[in-house]
Amino acid sequence: MSNKPAVGPLLSSYKVLDLTQEKGYYFLTKILGDLGAEVTRLEKPGLQKDYWWHAYNSQKKIVPFDIAKEKDKLLQLVKDADVLVESFAPGYLDGLGVGYAALKKANPKLIVTSLTPFGQTGPYKDLKADDLQIMAYSGYLYVTGDADRPPVRISFPQSHLVTAAEGAVGTIMALCQRGSTGEGQQVDVSAQECVHSLLMGGIRKQALEVSAGSTRRRIGGYHTPLPGFKLGGRVAKYQHMGTPLIWPCKEGHIAYLQHNGPRGAYTNRMLAQHMAAEIELPDIVRNMKWETFDAGDLAPEDLQLVWDTFAKYFMRHSARELYAIALKERLEYFPGNTVKEILDEQVAYKLA
Repeated sequence: MSNKPAVGPLLSSYKVLDLTQEKGYYFLTKILGDLGAEVTRLEKPGLQKDYWWHAYNSQKKIVPFDIAKEKDKLLQLVKDADVLVESFAPGYLDGLGVGYAALKKANPKLIVTSLTPFGQTGPYKDLKADDLQIMAYSGYLYVTGDADRPPVRISFPQSHLVTAAEGAVGTIMALCQRGSTGEGQQVDVSAQECVHSLLMGGIRKQALEVSAGSTRRRIGGYHTPLPGFKLGGRVAKYQHMGTPLIWPCKEGHIAYLQHNGPRGAYTNRMLAQHMAAEIELPDIVRNMKWETFDAGDLAPEDLQLVWDTFAKYFMRHSARELYAIALKERLEYFPGNTVKEILDEQVAYKLA
């Protein structure tokens, strides 16, 4: 019996050309390659190969290529390709005579995925932007950090990676449509729009909050309000600004999100049982039916009392002690490891 899978990788029949410039954008064709596509990276000779390059260009065929000097070669290469991914400024390829119209003429079935800070059209299309600027223009920077401090940037650049992932999805959708129509298209990917999508409907949510008399703010160690578990699109009785996510312990911190209803019932109930063995529980916690718990049904002062009780219990234990309980009881919370703690765990695992 053959050990080969009955069905090959999703994109095994497709050929992809990678002309991306920004390091994080290398990730798009890595995703396509991991799904089976044959990826050829067209790369200007002399490019520095740093950790970004090695992380996101594995399993790609590297071909020396200078677009400014070999534009005619590109028109030949796309004839045998399914996808071309590029991240030049809008109009740059047109200026060389190898814009989308020329590429489409060479191969009408070609999918051209174009990654830029603000898309191919609009008032900002000609502007350049780095990671920090994209995070700011997308609105994501505004909600990152503590409420009493200025916005903060996520330490490791994220915007290009998020854009690459969204671009990969768009590319696959275009290939799927081509299967029905037989025609290629240009997939216009705006980094600003992709990063904004991380806010999960941020514009709509902001409009609802403004109409309710409040505005979104930075919430630090909190999670945005969780949806209720009841069906029917019911509007919560109380609109809380967030749910605690990072909890201080006797030593260290844990990440614990108090989910509503059946989603969080087991962890919430088991934690309450452990708490009852050590501290006096207020009536609202002792009598809570966790299967039907919904933070949106509790008045702010009652919900705060629930949170304060959990916080009191967590402060009696270190993060490592609490994690040992979580592993034993299969509870859903995790320690906030330092780099040293991660390395110590790895060493201990290897010694064991």
